[in-house]
Amino acid sequence: MSEYLYIDSTRVDAERLEPFAQGLTSERRAVLQPLLTFLREWWSEEEYVVVQTSGSTGTPKRIRLTKCAMRRSGLRSNRYFQIEAGTRLLLAMDLRYIGAKMMVVRALLAGAELIVVPPSSHPLATLSVAPQFVSLVPLQLHHTLEVPAERELLSRAEQLIIGGGAIHPAVEAQLSTLTVAAYATYGMTETISHIALRRLNGPHASPLFYPLEGVHLSQGSEGELIIEDRLLYPEGPSLTTHDLVALHPDGGFTIEGRADNIINSGGVKISPEPIERQLSAILAIPLAISWIADAALGQKLVLVLEGDSLSEGLAKSLDKTCKQLLPPYHRPKEIRCVAQLPHNDNGKLDRRALQQLLSATSAQHSHSQEL
Repeated sequence: MSEYLYIDSTRVDAERLEPFAQGLTSERRAVLQPLLTFLREWWSEEEYVVVQTSGSTGTPKRIRLTKCAMRRSGLRSNRYFQIEAGTRLLLAMDLRYIGAKMMVVRALLAGAELIVVPPSSHPLATLSVAPQFVSLVPLQLHHTLEVPAERELLSRAEQLIIGGGAIHPAVEAQLSTLTVAAYATYGMTETISHIALRRLNGPHASPLFYPLEGVHLSQGSEGELIIEDRLLYPEGPSLTTHDLVALHPDGGFTIEGRADNIINSGGVKISPEPIERQLSAILAIPLAISWIADAALGQKLVLVLEGDSLSEGLAKSLDKTCKQLLPPYHRPKEIRCVAQLPHNDNGKLDRRALQQLLSATSAQHSHSQEL
């Protein structure tokens, strides 16, 4: 099967790759270099592709994925989103990661056009024509929606997928006013990008993720999600994730938290993600739930706000809000302010880095407030 795509309006396949690369200006070659490197790897005789995991929930690592399984994943997405020859796909993410690599694979399998821009917080800033299919991480989406011209261009796209982290409720609310069909994705490097989607706007908007063709879901004894992808891997194996989920009768699921993020405070196991979602729904401040060591509780729950300082009025308001929304053991016992919440390259909150920051910074040297 011949695979090709269009880059800068030029058809590129395995035979034309090097002549195309040699004809680029030095400036354009610098932008396209990660893509050229991946295409060389893709069209090599090796049966595997090496991919970097994000490291958001563990130590970053490099894993090998078979090109056969990647093609199956790409074809499944192309069928779902009707990506075909002539479709314009925006590549605006880091090609070390699976999300970006699979955008290239989808374009290759469809003979589609790949619009390549450097990874940045404003990926649509230099475009004048809207791509039809756009993939962004939440941080890119947030910044794009802040600029009216970029927001308008995004609205003129046909389909938008968002992966790599949680979407803030305020951002999700903004998507409800756009005409682009927007989806949150669920997946990871090991699943070769998304294996489930949640519609975020329009008449089919839903709080549930629904698995794609060939994906079978079950739960482990602690509520962790188990994935069998019979399309990508007909003979197995299954993948046991660290995601704690609730499975619904109609086949959908919601993500309740992650087993490796559990905070044990006074013997009570607490998932930070539900608390963050509840507080984020009413607060316009970037926030996270973490912990610090405590002699009595073991791990003391901390609400971390992004900012330079905490006013007395805000502290009282937060105290009242937490008491109204959260059961006693799930209420943060302290508020800390940090200049910026740490994120990894994929835009996900880096919980390990945040906890280390809190541990290294005493209350005397940071803005804090007991609740």
